[in-house]
Amino acid sequence: MKKALIISFFKSNNIGDLALSSAISNIVNSYEYQVVKYDFSTIERINSPIDEIKEETLPIPVPKGISKMIKRLIIRIILLVLGKYLFGYLAIFLKRKNWKNFISDLKNSDTVVVGGGNMMMDKQTFWPALLHYYCFLSNKYNKKVHIMFIGAEPPESLISRHLFKNALKYVSSISVRDPVSRDICQRLTSKNVFQSIDPVFALRPQISSPSKRGKVDIAVCVLSGVCFKDDFSFSKYLDGLSRILKKVLKNQSVSSLTLFSTDTADYNTVDQVHKIMNDNGFKNVHAFKPKGLHDIYSLYQNVQYLIGGRMHAMIIAQKCLLPYCGVIWQSKVKGFALVVNNSERLFELEDFEDTDHLSSLILSDINNINILKVNMKLTNMRLEQQVNINIFL
Repeated sequence: MKKALIISFFKSNNIGDLALSSAISNIVNSYEYQVVKYDFSTIERINSPIDEIKEETLPIPVPKGISKMIKRLIIRIILLVLGKYLFGYLAIFLKRKNWKNFISDLKNSDTVVVGGGNMMMDKQTFWPALLHYYCFLSNKYNKKVHIMFIGAEPPESLISRHLFKNALKYVSSISVRDPVSRDICQRLTSKNVFQSIDPVFALRPQISSPSKRGKVDIAVCVLSGVCFKDDFSFSKYLDGLSRILKKVLKNQSVSSLTLFSTDTADYNTVDQVHKIMNDNGFKNVHAFKPKGLHDIYSLYQNVQYLIGGRMHAMIIAQKCLLPYCGVIWQSKVKGFALVVNNSERLFELEDFEDTDHLSSLILSDINNINILKVNMKLTNMRLEQQVNINIFL
């Protein structure tokens, strides 16, 4: 049996990433490949399935006294001289043991798949260098490397742009999940960038959100400050969200709200919004911190509407026929809106401030849930046929 080495976000604390990596593994495996898995960020081999995220509860140890000052000074000097994105490239070599194991598996593989997540972005400063090195090594050992089902954001630095362009020179094929990511990637390479679809659409959840009967329960996927470019944007979002939720809860057709996120980075903000609502006298608002995809399925089985949120919270809602609206906080969300023909329900941050319009839209959707579900089902049938179109194995 042929062997495929898959590099994805297997150890992420984002449920969407776990769903992506699982779906990619299943797709590659269906082509009769023996799969060897490596986590993109840590360069660690994954020997057993990871289907739950872990909430970080302990603070990271910080060096004290003179040692702390010296380490900070060294890092600042390196960043000043090399730039933070090039420093990320040097930092990946600290994982020498991991690279040794990776190269050993690479040599024994027939093909390499790098897929899922926003690998073509430099919000994490070491990602461009990491992607480049994975592709470089694959080329060095004469292995075809396929970049599949990725999302992309415009590079913020010239170094990142250079690393991405060089990484794409080594690949045999590139497929992305949406038209916005395709345009971004196409500007970085002369190779043809194919638009496929998010592989989560290949998953088969054995559930569907309930039809409307009487009062409605709503799930709210809360975003934290890490999703926004600055504190001012996050403050605008948080204020707008709070006002929308208050308006929606005052409607007699709404029974309760469940606040949650698919990423542990947002859990503190979930608690913050929960407190805001409780302090304003809304006791029918609950906080929920899911551990895995099974918890999301369970939640969606008991609500009739979603206010997004993280992109995969909305993608999974689409799969479960759960009507939704949301805010565009990254280019990939705008791309997703185009893919599912739902741009009228996914709003830019500036539009999110129009709380009267958004709350009216949500309440209107609630009255037309069954019609929305029929349209979503037709969209899903079209999208599911596209998942395997751009497999180059």
